[in-house]
Amino acid sequence: MNELMVITAHQSGSAMEACINCPGVSKLHQKDIRVLHKYFQFLNVWLDSVREYSMSDGAHYEIGVDRKLSEFIHQVRTTLGSSLANLKLNMYEYSAFKLFCIWNLKFHKTSTALKIVAQEHYEGVCSALRNYYETQTKMDDFEIAIRIGDITLQIVTVSDIYHDFIKLLLNSGISI
Repeated sequence: MNELMVITAHQSGSAMEACINCPGVSKLHQKDIRVLHKYFQFLNVWLDSVREYSMSDGAHYEIGVDRKLSEFIHQVRTTLGSSLANLKLNMYEYSAFKLFCIWNLKFHKTSTALKIVAQEHYEGVCSALRNYYETQTKMDDFEIAIRIGDITLQIVTVSDIYHDFIKLLLNSGISI
């Protein structure tokens, strides 16, 4: 658990830089920026790790991992990890998926301003992904809709994982 906190703290700077550089963030209150930063940080650690795992041969090593953390890692691998392995997202799709997840802040009490910025980002990324499919693939409109739907459905899994991660931290006595 301590190693996890060190990794998360290490990601803090890059998460804050990414957060601050998003269009519209400069118009948000500090409270909203803190919420967004936490979500960026979580996704930089967990989503990127799960993606790497889903692209690997499935081998993993867990030496001295806390039982509850080990159970959480197993849950992440069996839910999101297997979904990402099945989807086989390319780098454009993965980037869009990560952005969809970042701007989905349903577990947080946020301002109307952040909700508006989040919706604008979601629509922009969705439009860019659709444009990518139309110009770079031979997918028809139906296939594009299904693919974007399949990617978007994974947001619920990520949100649930985030919620479970927060509970894990709180149950371990770690303040968030």
